[in-house]
Amino acid sequence: MSRNKPQPVTDPPDLAEIETFAAFDGDALVAGRDYRAMVFDDCRFDRSDLRELVFDSVLLRTVSLGGSRGLSLTVTDSRLTGCDLANARWTGAGLLRTELINCRLTGFDGSEARFRHVRFVASKCDLSVFHSARFECCRFENCDLRGADFDGADLRGTVFAGCDLTDARMHGAKLVGTDFRGAQVRGLSLERDALRGAVIEPVQLVDFAGLLGVTVKPPDDTESL
Repeated sequence: MSRNKPQPVTDPPDLAEIETFAAFDGDALVAGRDYRAMVFDDCRFDRSDLRELVFDSVLLRTVSLGGSRGLSLTVTDSRLTGCDLANARWTGAGLLRTELINCRLTGFDGSEARFRHVRFVASKCDLSVFHSARFECCRFENCDLRGADFDGADLRGTVFAGCDLTDARMHGAKLVGTDFRGAQVRGLSLERDALRGAVIEPVQLVDFAGLLGVTVKPPDDTESL
């Protein structure tokens, strides 16, 4: 475990011209289409085909995208608030300078996706899958990540502030500089030496001890003869 060190800054989305955004007035999203400088309010796009679709500088508020298919979807300079992405499959998607706030991502599949300057805030991400995904300058803040699967993911420098990582998986993940401080890590599954270079706090040593192959006992704890 490394000493505490500055974490990469997560740049916010560029929404400087938000007052000029147009309201979406359609009934459906079209795969392969670009949606730019738009606001989506209370829309339902469940099980939509978002293949190669582009969201650029958009606001999605209480939008339902549950079960959507977002192969090679691109999301840039956007904010999703109160959206439902449960069981969505956004494999190979690319998200840049994007925020997901109070969203539901239960069972979300972001395998092989690319996340750069992305913030997940107070979102329910239990049982989500991020196999071989790449995270750069990303933060999870106060998120439910119980049972999430990060196997093979590049999590270098990623922050899990105040998150619940109970029973999550990180086998084969790159964790140099990954910041677990403030996270619940009981039952986190990864290789014994994978924590080399990660950032943790003293109170988490007991939970991580099993991964290190040691048993933590009080100084005066002796076994009865």
